[in-house]
Amino acid sequence: MRRLPLALLTATAFACGGSSGAPAGPGTVDPPAATSAATLSVRTISAVTELSTGVFRYGVTVTVAETGGRSAATVTSVRLSFTNGTRNGASDPITNAFTPSQIAANGTATSRRINLDDDNATASTLMNSVTATVNYTDDRGVAGTTTSGSFSVTPPTPTPAPASCTPGPGGTCMSMSRITVTCTFIPPGFEKNCSAVLPMHINTPITSGRITVQVFGFGDPFRTVVMIIPNTAPGAITVQIPSTRLGSGCGTSGIQNVLVNVVDGPVPGGRFLWGNSVEANVTCN
Repeated sequence: MRRLPLALLTATAFACGGSSGAPAGPGTVDPPAATSAATLSVRTISAVTELSTGVFRYGVTVTVAETGGRSAATVTSVRLSFTNGTRNGASDPITNAFTPSQIAANGTATSRRINLDDDNATASTLMNSVTATVNYTDDRGVAGTTTSGSFSVTPPTPTPAPASCTPGPGGTCMSMSRITVTCTFIPPGFEKNCSAVLPMHINTPITSGRITVQVFGFGDPFRTVVMIIPNTAPGAITVQIPSTRLGSGCGTSGIQNVLVNVVDGPVPGGRFLWGNSVEANVTCN
């Protein structure tokens, strides 16, 4: 899956006016650069925002038209640029956006869906407009390029939140299956790295746009934050807490009861969805 690098800086190359070769003879004139016989333009861009495995994803299709009527146009690459007024990002050139890549003279074509993940986005910093730069060649191989105007990016669609839910085991907020905790001691043994995998099913819409998941009982609590489309109930998800450096203390390997907190929003200050012991398969190495 392509990632969307943010605040991408575009380098511009400047050609020097001088020449290291011999001076041109009297009356010598450089031939004019070849002009593409094809004329390609971007008719429309359709872009939607989704949440995929905790990351915001833009799904984009681009529709182009050849309007010159003298030559077909073969698309060689598409580059998408995004902004929301304060954040900017752009894709790498995408060479397989159109299949087939040739657009007939006076013809139109729509690209496949291009998926771009925005690793740095939050619910309040999503991109809201996109442009496309399309590079192409005509039947003779002469290159051309076209850049579209701005098109809007459709934000995620929220669903209404219920008035309340009951947290904890047997409650209506969420449920949780047996989790896995893996800890590896760091020589000489006063610290360790711990990670966790937590399968859960969240029934209530997450009003804040994120959940905070904490695991206790291993010397220090360790946590992660998962982005959720605001006011949507994610249903069945598996949360992974990455390896975290903690103090000493792990207990013994095997099945244990471990305290887990799940909060809609920040800690402290969020809405508790879960704050109870969970059966855990613990490995201490």
